[in-house]
Amino acid sequence: MKIIINQFDNKIKLVREANKKQEAFSFEMDFPYQLNTYRAKAKAIHELLTTEEAKELKKEKSNSLLLSDNVIGFGLFELPNLAKNKTKDVFETRFRMNFPNFNDYFFDSMEFSKDQKKVFYFYKFAKRDNVNKILSLFKTNGINISNVNVFSSLFVTDDKDSNAYPIATLVIGDYDSELIISKGNTVFAVNIFGYGKITLLNDKEYLNSAYNFNNEEALSFSGFMKNHFLSNDPIEDEHILNVKPEDGLSYTAPKELRLLKENILEQYIIKNNFRKYYARVTEIIDFYSKEPWFFPLKEINVIAPEEVLTHLVEASKEDKLLHFVDQAITFDTLFEKEIKDCALFKKGKVKGERRKINWKAFLNMEIGKKKKA
Repeated sequence: MKIIINQFDNKIKLVREANKKQEAFSFEMDFPYQLNTYRAKAKAIHELLTTEEAKELKKEKSNSLLLSDNVIGFGLFELPNLAKNKTKDVFETRFRMNFPNFNDYFFDSMEFSKDQKKVFYFYKFAKRDNVNKILSLFKTNGINISNVNVFSSLFVTDDKDSNAYPIATLVIGDYDSELIISKGNTVFAVNIFGYGKITLLNDKEYLNSAYNFNNEEALSFSGFMKNHFLSNDPIEDEHILNVKPEDGLSYTAPKELRLLKENILEQYIIKNNFRKYYARVTEIIDFYSKEPWFFPLKEINVIAPEEVLTHLVEASKEDKLLHFVDQAITFDTLFEKEIKDCALFKKGKVKGERRKINWKAFLNMEIGKKKKA
């Protein structure tokens, strides 16, 4: 049985394909809140397990769990080009420096690229506690989970030779959307927007920015700084969160919002929302077109409702930088794919430092340089 946490539409889906012993089974549960935090996921799973349909999970010898992509993170480190047997030690040391609580994470890495002077190491990580707690929610209810992976894994292949070209995939649901960048059998980036179709097509709400949508903590912080700019009050979470989000940054409304009326105003708001959304997509694509990535992405595969795709294409006509390609598939079709176990979640902890490192030489990029004859 597949257990699919669909953060895009605030749903959890159970699905089993028919076989010789069992009939096909499908059940979908909607939630009135976004599934974008561990607490929200845990709450939704608790509610799911109280339903009669969830009892089908206990009948299965093994189940597969598909988590949303916000449980996993990615990064890239630039290192001097070291001897191969030393590179991993230095890389893991850099990881420990950046993540003092490194043993709290699942962690995996690979060499991304190198030249005579430097090497780039790509890594991905996930917080152990959050993933393990979700798994324990099922285990304590007598449900065995054999395979665990994340949504973006559905867009990669196991074919090791299929890595010639990078692919960008934009997925837009009702409540969330994300841009996935993959190449062959590896996902290199997942950019989560935090909003989707409902916000973009809301003709009553003008989207001031495509970033940090409804980020109440950021708004409270801006309000705190505005009100306490010249004071000596300590900048602490307790004081920041006491500031109401609506007292944070304020935006000057464009004159069109005052002058336009009814249907024309509604069209203007929707066009604005998609223009800002498109601008953010192009900014992400531009970032990955440069060093060290060099991903020449001009075509974006899109999984989205037809109305959303139409507005995206319209927004792209102004600069013609990107071409959107409709994948013509639904979430239901996408979720028919097999959920394969993610190797990341099987990784052990990062080992302690095995060699002493000359940090002065390391930070000055001297380590690994060939000695002059």
